[in-house]
Amino acid sequence: MKELRKLNKETDKADPRRVEKFSDALEKRDRHKCVLFLTEGDSAAKAVQAGRGKNPYIASFPLRGKMLNVREKDTKRILESEEIKKLMTIIGLKLGEKVTSIAQLRFGRIAFTTDADVDGSHISGLLLNLFDKFWPELFSLGVIHIFRTPLVKVTLKNKEVLEMFTEREFKEWENTEGHKLKGWSHKYYKGLGTSTANEFKGYFESMDN
Repeated sequence: MKELRKLNKETDKADPRRVEKFSDALEKRDRHKCVLFLTEGDSAAKAVQAGRGKNPYIASFPLRGKMLNVREKDTKRILESEEIKKLMTIIGLKLGEKVTSIAQLRFGRIAFTTDADVDGSHISGLLLNLFDKFWPELFSLGVIHIFRTPLVKVTLKNKEVLEMFTEREFKEWENTEGHKLKGWSHKYYKGLGTSTANEFKGYFESMDN
């Protein structure tokens, strides 16, 4: 607990704006409306920033590689993780202290934004593991989310775009509907960097979906 209190003092003094590569939301008063996108790499964070436009409620922070598996490490090793310290500073979390209200945090929602592949799922899983270990109450408070972007986009002859979120969903559509139609094309989006700024803008406009 002494070590935890020392770390909490460090993160209390740290200025989130000084965290490298962190792009904060512009909203100052209604922080509960703000969403922090934890992205897989710099290119995805840049796409989020470009897509948010004038939306004041969107922030982004690119993760470096895979998060530490905190269940397999002792406290000292966890306290040495710069990535975890940065997340605590950005979000407003403290180790060993329960979050009882979203008002304690700098964001109302945290969205894991990773690629639609095995590595992306692994990164999301390690993030889920981190928050479940130290702040499980964030799940019941509705803070933790996985931001799923389409894996495949089908463009029909009439320019209508269909979004598919799994390989199975696309194959089922292709076998049942696709073979009846002509002139359609499709594109895979396994990497978040594949999406353009306009596409991210569209994702944000239908974020509740």
